[in-house]
Amino acid sequence: MEKTKLYERLPSYSGVTFQGFEDIILESREKVRMKLETFIEYCEKDAKRPMVAAIIGEWGEGKTAAFELYIAPRAKKSGNSAFIIVASSLSNVYESELYSRFLQKTNSSALRLLVAILLCVQEKYKAMSFPSITNFSTLSDYVSSVMQSIFGDKRRTVFVFIDEF
Repeated sequence: MEKTKLYERLPSYSGVTFQGFEDIILESREKVRMKLETFIEYCEKDAKRPMVAAIIGEWGEGKTAAFELYIAPRAKKSGNSAFIIVASSLSNVYESELYSRFLQKTNSSALRLLVAILLCVQEKYKAMSFPSITNFSTLSDYVSSVMQSIFGDKRRTVFVFIDEF
């Protein structure tokens, strides 16, 4: 039996868009792109609190590609930030002895989730200069400081994609 050689790296996304290719549009993905565009515009212009959108699909249907080929470039183009984290990392934050001690400083499950997400972003994007949670007495101060380190004084939007959920 003849076998193909294992690839050394994944193929480039060059020339590929989330919707398909330059001359070929995948109708199902175009519908998703339009829904994402509506959601992103709402988040950028009107949202006053954290918003959530779920991209539901089987393995291999393009959820991660939606982030890499559409959400992240779209956010960057608008001067916003987009981060991708893995759901298991989020779970690990809650189970970590170090971080769970900090998460218990609030009764707000929403604030705990936001802090856990930011800790995952901090872990994955080590090249960015985020403050250490150990330097803060309150979780709200930590969140404010992280957002300040991402955007400075500008009001911007952060998109976080939780993959493999």
